[in-house]
Amino acid sequence: TLVRRSDFRNDKVLRFIQSDRYQYELKPILSYFQLSSKDFNINSNYYYSQTDLLKEYRCGNNSYYIPIGWYRHGINLKNKYSDYINSIDTDNINNQWPIAFYGTHSLIGNNINQQDLQSSLINNDSIKNEYIHRIKSVDDKSFIYLTTDCSVAADRYTTSFTIKNGDYNKRFKIVFQCRVRPNSFTIHTDLVDHDQLWKINDPQAIRPYGLLLNTETILL
Repeated sequence: TLVRRSDFRNDKVLRFIQSDRYQYELKPILSYFQLSSKDFNINSNYYYSQTDLLKEYRCGNNSYYIPIGWYRHGINLKNKYSDYINSIDTDNINNQWPIAFYGTHSLIGNNINQQDLQSSLINNDSIKNEYIHRIKSVDDKSFIYLTTDCSVAADRYTTSFTIKNGDYNKRFKIVFQCRVRPNSFTIHTDLVDHDQLWKINDPQAIRPYGLLLNTETILL
């Protein structure tokens, strides 16, 4: 996000910067993950911080839960998909692409600019791997599971990672916010917590349009 110098005095970290004594440089958080800025659209960035937001919304006549406390870095979809306008439409109509979330391991973030993201999701799907382990036998493994609740994706299917920053560590979790083509998924129930899971066989039916980031500060 853009930071104005006038905002420094209100920030718990930036207010200690003494620009007259040394040089400093502000870098976007995505630079720590070695991600290219061209793969993101800052106009789609959004911080889900409002406490007055409804917890549950509907999109494409399917419910999903707002990821309160997460910051979305918008992924640039323009010129990548011929139907990208339809896939990010915000009206709750029958043919709108509904919203779901995908929990990740930390290394998957680099795949945004290295290879096709949809194929990468299938190969690194921790939800699928856990589900396969529980039911012991699956004939078709070319699928991916998504959930309509970001907290489920983050708590159970995302591996956190830590970056040291001076006198404290930052613990991060990454979740992809996705649009899913209507009628391309089947709905299942998690075998343990009974959460709703969407099973998608076609990776082209998934449009990751936001990288959700959640941070926690750990004092050393």
